[in-house]
Amino acid sequence: MVTSIFMIIATMSIYYMNKLMDDFCNQREISGKQERKIFLMANVTTVIWLVTTYVEVMFL
Repeated sequence: MVTSIFMIIATMSIYYMNKLMDDFCNQREISGKQERKIFLMANVTTVIWLVTTYVEVMFL
């Protein structure tokens, strides 16, 4: 039960983070190459945050 709720929250978090990054890139008129780097960094840090949060909730 906790895992399924966490997966829903994780999906919403990644979606919302990507939406915010897209709005930021469009507002600042950032080029495609830089935009890919921004999305990569945001997604990697979000996944790291989600994994550490999941481990803390489930095992600590």
